[in-house]
Amino acid sequence: MNIQAINCTPFQGKCTSAFVNSFVELKKDTEFPRDYFVKSDGKNILKPHYFIKFLWGDGNREGTNFVQDVVIKSLNDKRSNGRVILEAKKIDARTSPAGFYYRLGFRFLNEKFNKILQQWKLAGGTKFDAPDLEGKMYLPKENIEDCIMY
Repeated sequence: MNIQAINCTPFQGKCTSAFVNSFVELKKDTEFPRDYFVKSDGKNILKPHYFIKFLWGDGNREGTNFVQDVVIKSLNDKRSNGRVILEAKKIDARTSPAGFYYRLGFRFLNEKFNKILQQWKLAGGTKFDAPDLEGKMYLPKENIEDCIMY
């Protein structure tokens, strides 16, 4: 696996992301959209993408700006072509970042989680009442522009 770290200068110590150029075989139950994987020898292989491993913001759009920067970097990188994956997990043991990422356009691989978040968003959900959901999320191609313009 070839991983290259992204320079996080504006948010030093508050974010970690990397370009991942790997030939990771996906599990059969993984449901990434077609543009995230390629079939090779009967196996689904994850295409090169940017992966956000860690994000911590103090407000003032820090987290949003960082995610948008990664998405733009991924769009400008011919290898990844806008593909961004992240692991949504609590880092403060209090709140789930799932609602934040969902509002930016990211979606869970688990469709039940997406329906829960859709209902939360329609009800005017806030970060304080965001569903306690964790897992891998990806940015669908059709949500890239919305994420950048958020």
